[in-house]
Amino acid sequence: MEPFAHRFPTARKIRLIFTVNADWVFRLHFLPFAQSLQKHGFDMTVIARDTGDGATIRGAGVNFAHWPVTRAGRNPAREAAAMLCLVRHYRRIKPDLVHHIGLKAICYGSVACRLLRLPTVHLFIGLGFAFRNQEGQSSRYVLNRWLRALRGDARSALVFQNEADYAYGLAQGWGHPENMVVVGGVGVDLGLFQHRPEPKPPPFVVVLASRMLWNKGVGEFVKAARIVKKKWGARVRFVLAGHDDWENPASVPRHYLEKWHREGVAEWLGFRDDMPEILAGSHLVALPSYYGEGVPKILLEAACVGRAAVTTDWPGCRDAVRDGVTGLLVPPKDAESLASAIDYLLEHPEVRRNMGENARKLAEKEFTVQEFSNKMLKIYQKVLWGARTNGQRRSNEV
Repeated sequence: MEPFAHRFPTARKIRLIFTVNADWVFRLHFLPFAQSLQKHGFDMTVIARDTGDGATIRGAGVNFAHWPVTRAGRNPAREAAAMLCLVRHYRRIKPDLVHHIGLKAICYGSVACRLLRLPTVHLFIGLGFAFRNQEGQSSRYVLNRWLRALRGDARSALVFQNEADYAYGLAQGWGHPENMVVVGGVGVDLGLFQHRPEPKPPPFVVVLASRMLWNKGVGEFVKAARIVKKKWGARVRFVLAGHDDWENPASVPRHYLEKWHREGVAEWLGFRDDMPEILAGSHLVALPSYYGEGVPKILLEAACVGRAAVTTDWPGCRDAVRDGVTGLLVPPKDAESLASAIDYLLEHPEVRRNMGENARKLAEKEFTVQEFSNKMLKIYQKVLWGARTNGQRRSNEV
């Protein structure tokens, strides 16, 4: 593929802004994508709340600017200041294109881009608490009204990671079909997550890697561990890898995680930066999520390493796992079904390994960073050409 900038000749590189709630979200999920764009002639800036990963992003050759946004959003004055901060950043950088990642960036950034008439890509990385839980009805009403304002903007594209979110957005009138698209997950670096053979058991190792949230299925995972361990005993280990996201209302309290660890029912490793090695040491990955997922990256990473997965028949999760081919789907909030699926795959090593092989083949075809990059470049091209055409039309009308 020729460098993207060749299609939009300018005297400088194309300026692209990524706006996201927090720097760690970008580092963990989007930094490989940004690095793949560097050879296409982009001058990139990430605007996010700096929690300590801003330096890592700069070290990868991507500019970084702090965005003082809160997660809770309960203080109107602070939220207004966060929105004005985006306007100032966008005016200073003068981007050719802005790529918003996640609901808060989309909502606040869309206002800034409307004011400054900037071409925009809105990437939904899951619909979160407000759209996947009955308790979020009031937030859902406000967000739906806000997001409907995006409809009719020819200089924007709405990008979804799974079909269910796309269908919901279309039904709610967030946009027209011609400016809405599904791209799947954000992709994985196959060079980093290489195909690895299973370690020789016992013990078998079953891993859940995620933020430690109840709606990620952590409680169901622990209940399933108790059921499976009654049969398998010390021949199987259940491992939790991820930080206790204490700012999230669905966070699993640390004392629960420490208690389970002491009991030996589920070992809690905390946050880990060595997921390729964690997965290489596993036999099976489980993610019994009922969270508002996009496409969980851990399921894509597991596929790349060649591991079968047990996950829920839930938006985003079912987009990453082919039931009976690369893993098994179970009902949400059903620890017994989860335990039965895990037990079956432990009992049938050939089935488990074949699923792992199938998962790796699927990953090579659909789950790579390059595949995601190619899809996003096409979207960027369409939005930039649309903005240029609209600009020329306005000039002719004048």
